[in-house]
Amino acid sequence: MNPPMVIMVLGVHRSGTSCMAGVLSALGVPMGVSGLRPNSGNKKGFFEDRLLRRVMKQCGGVEFPGGRRFTLPFWTRVVRLIQWRHDRSIDGSIIGGKLPAMGMMVKEMSAAWKEWRAIVTERPVADSAASRHRWNRRHTVERIAADMVALARQRDADL
Repeated sequence: MNPPMVIMVLGVHRSGTSCMAGVLSALGVPMGVSGLRPNSGNKKGFFEDRLLRRVMKQCGGVEFPGGRRFTLPFWTRVVRLIQWRHDRSIDGSIIGGKLPAMGMMVKEMSAAWKEWRAIVTERPVADSAASRHRWNRRHTVERIAADMVALARQRDADL
């Protein structure tokens, strides 16, 4: 049996990733079991697979201005992604994933999966940052925007 094709939705927070993942789900692409419930900031749901979130947490992925940082070595992260796809293979011949921080792992995804596709969402950074700040006020809008620009640049350079 061939491993499933992975369709990964990549975009910074509040850029339309949940909307795109919802469209894929409505079209029949299994997006995994969400660990996040809909809330006032995202009423139709996040479509973030809890297994994928666990992979990112295990890899120690941290977003920061200027790029990415992980606590696990590159090939260990690749193995975790291979295992995630294997665990999700019961969902069908095409599986979806969405997690904004996955934009930091484009190189790892390319090494882990021969067959995968990225759908990149875009929204003006100022709009995404302002929306994220309304939802989570831990950082200033300027800091959020800087983090978003760094993540998008890293993702685009790796794609």
